[in-house]
Amino acid sequence: MWLWPILDEMARVALTIGHVGLFFFAWNVFKESALMKALAATGRMALSNYLGQTVLANLVFSGIGLGLFGSMTFAGIYGVMVAIWVFQVLFSVFWMSRFRFGPAEWLWRSLTYGNKQPLKQ
Repeated sequence: MWLWPILDEMARVALTIGHVGLFFFAWNVFKESALMKALAATGRMALSNYLGQTVLANLVFSGIGLGLFGSMTFAGIYGVMVAIWVFQVLFSVFWMSRFRFGPAEWLWRSLTYGNKQPLKQ
C-alpha cells in the first residue's frame, strides 16, 4: 500500500512534464499560424475581452437584456459562449491591427502613468 502513492506522484510529475513539453512543441510549430496570431491579439487585450464578455453575457442572460437565464439548455449556453468567443477573437484581431492596446488596457495604462498614452500604432 505504501508504494502506490509514490508511484502515483511520479506519474503526475511525468504527465505534467509531458504537458509542458507538448505545449512548447505546439508553440514552436504553430507560432506563425493565423490562429496563434489571433489568440495573441486576444491575449493582448485580455482585460477588454473580460469586460466585454461580462457585458455581453449580462445582456444575454440578465433581465436587463434578453433575460434568458434558466431558460436555455447546455447546448444553447455553449452556443452563446462560442458566439461571444468568436466575436471577441475577430474583434481583437481587427482592433489590434489598428491600435497598440485594447481600449481598457489603454485606459488602465493612461491612468497608471498619469498621462494619455498613444493609442494609434
